[in-house]
Amino acid sequence: MEQSAAAASKIQDSLKPATDKESMQRAGVFTFHLSRTCVDDLTKLLADIKGGAYGNELKDVFASLKQESFWPAAKELICVSAYLTAVDQGVTESTHWLSQLISHSLAATDKVIEYPTSSEIMELHAGIHGAEAVCNRAALSICHQLGFGPHATKAAEAIEKYLKMATGYRADLLTYVLTQPVSVLVESTKTG
Repeated sequence: MEQSAAAASKIQDSLKPATDKESMQRAGVFTFHLSRTCVDDLTKLLADIKGGAYGNELKDVFASLKQESFWPAAKELICVSAYLTAVDQGVTESTHWLSQLISHSLAATDKVIEYPTSSEIMELHAGIHGAEAVCNRAALSICHQLGFGPHATKAAEAIEKYLKMATGYRADLLTYVLTQPVSVLVESTKTG
């Protein structure tokens, strides 16, 4: 994933949803697409680990991973990706509306995957500032969640790289969600 032109520019206040209801609708669509991408990409990453792309050490550990650990780890990846969207945009008090949209998105993740809650995930990362630190801490946490144990640091390198490279995708998705009519967005959740 390359950083796009949209990632280079910040979201303008002119894209602010007109109502709280519209903000929640747009956040729901943002969450839908972000969730799908994160789940697909985490699945591909784990398939690469299983295939030995990250070395035999991680390949051997893969066999002991528990399938039930996937969804909590995927949820953490989704929540952190949503949070990083705000970080990428430099959200401040002056862009409260964008912060609110991301908060709606985090809440929507609880409807997609119940456990752990988005609040629990964000509490885990509270006090960590800056994209670099968030990516590093989240990647390690996700790998522990997956069950990599003492090999989590090595496995986290791939997830950290993914989070950093996804900046352009997050910006493009946010731009899409804020610029398309709600009816088009709702339809996009039905077709892809």
